[in-house]
Amino acid sequence: MERPTLNIKICGYRKAQRYSIERSVRTALNMIQENYPEVQVIIQQISELKEILKYTQVLLYPGLVVNRKLVCAGRFPKYQEIYEWLEKAITEDQQCTKQKEKE
Repeated sequence: MERPTLNIKICGYRKAQRYSIERSVRTALNMIQENYPEVQVIIQQISELKEILKYTQVLLYPGLVVNRKLVCAGRFPKYQEIYEWLEKAITEDQQCTKQKEKE
């Protein structure tokens, strides 16, 4: 069975905004890894305008993408919210893996 993967992209034109979001993401990840120690995590910071626009039109504030889905844009989410989004992404990833194994 494949390990679940979280591909997290922190989108933001300003470094300070990306840093703030990354701190919350890392706090949520610490909690996630207590419950899902097998999860693989990839974190990317996206600062180029062209790349940010692939995910959101909101440029003044940061955006957060988890497994190619925009989960938040235009505000600074709390780590509890991020935890819920990450947990949901893990569950979806596990369901996809199980479905592929059946085929």
